[in-house]
Amino acid sequence: FFGSVKMGMKRPSPWDPEDGNAKKKARHNDYKEENEEEEEEEEILEEEDEEDEGTEGYRVGGYHPVKIGEVYNGKYTIIKKLGWGHFSTVWLAHDSTITGGDKREYVALKIVKSAEHYTTAALDEIKLLNDVAKFDPTGAKHIVQLIDHFKHKGPNGEHVVMVFEVLGKHLLDLIEKHYKGLSLNVV
Repeated sequence: FFGSVKMGMKRPSPWDPEDGNAKKKARHNDYKEENEEEEEEEEILEEEDEEDEGTEGYRVGGYHPVKIGEVYNGKYTIIKKLGWGHFSTVWLAHDSTITGGDKREYVALKIVKSAEHYTTAALDEIKLLNDVAKFDPTGAKHIVQLIDHFKHKGPNGEHVVMVFEVLGKHLLDLIEKHYKGLSLNVV
């Protein structure tokens, strides 16, 4: 035990610079500082990783590799990536069947991971959105509109694709830009 007395002698503490163990303490502090710096580096790297889904999820059962300019379901041309989550990636697309400045000319394609449990969840989401839409057929209640859905076969499996109206920024974006709080009209 540290600081205990054995045969009349005080056992030196590795943390007490007066007992000749200052080097041990200095090495511990250096180690502690190195670990803190490594943890800070890891946090920065994790923050950067949060901006992108990375490549690890692009495998069988995972994300579908999408390329700008690709056409899905014969009419949705990919323009750019809007975002991603654990469940899917979301892409801005142009619907070639609608023209003339109609707001539905642009859509958001949510391409779900292909593993069975994601597919099941996506099909449940489609059912839920269709049921909700029955109570808001004109969109007056501001419920997101599911425009279309289909399955797409790719190198990582068969993916459920949901087509939504394009909405604005996500809530986290707004919170980050208005960190002092959001007024009710923004929410």
